[in-house]
Amino acid sequence: MDDQVVSAKRTVSLHPRTQETPLDMGRSEEVGRAEETVSYPRERGDGWMEVQLGHFYNHQGDGMVVINLQEIVQLNSKKGLILEGMEIRHSIGP
Repeated sequence: MDDQVVSAKRTVSLHPRTQETPLDMGRSEEVGRAEETVSYPRERGDGWMEVQLGHFYNHQGDGMVVINLQEIVQLNSKKGLILEGMEIRHSIGP
């Protein structure tokens, strides 16, 4: 199995009501067209909030997925954010 590292970056707004994006904050040179690259959380039927971070393929083996959460304005690690759970689900097809 090839141990190739694949990286992807996703911008997520944690403020679904304001939907403030990096473009709104004057950072358009880093993000490009924010309306196409920013993901917003949605409320699920069970009351939890959900946001899609991306897709990955594990080539039918074990591997490691690293998720890093950073503040977009100052690029500092988040403090005070309570993450009560994370679910990684399989998907069918692309």
